[in-house]
Amino acid sequence: MALIGVSLASERPALPIDINSDSGRYDVRSGAYHLSGNVRITRGDLTVRAEEARSFSAADGQVERIELYGSPTTWNDVLEDGSEVEGESLEIIYDFTQNIITMKGDARIRNVQGAFSGSKLVYDLDNQDLVGDGGVNLIIEPETGERVGRQVSDQPDEPDN
Repeated sequence: MALIGVSLASERPALPIDINSDSGRYDVRSGAYHLSGNVRITRGDLTVRAEEARSFSAADGQVERIELYGSPTTWNDVLEDGSEVEGESLEIIYDFTQNIITMKGDARIRNVQGAFSGSKLVYDLDNQDLVGDGGVNLIIEPETGERVGRQVSDQPDEPDN
């Protein structure tokens, strides 16, 4: 379901990842970071916030993913058209290698088109796909719903096979 778009995903791999927190610890042997207090990750227009975060690295030492925890964890991004999209949940897993944000526990995503929620949401930043599990709820704002209805009614009927 391509409910919500993001800024140019093809540009993301070239963008640096900036991570800030009140305190942090780095385990040299495992290459893992543990951050706590006002954790903020930025990459281009994308910002992720949490109270605690742990990173996990690949064999080459590059950070593969960061798991973030809080009550709630949040993220926001600026879309190509200048509008914003935001999400929140109890836990976020930001996978840098696949460019996917997985939200767990009371997960919600909102933008001008509406809102999408469930116990787990997986958002593919490259393909702009959103998949939900666990009591999924979709709210479409009236203007967006009317526009989608017009687009569907403008489509030619498909012949029966």
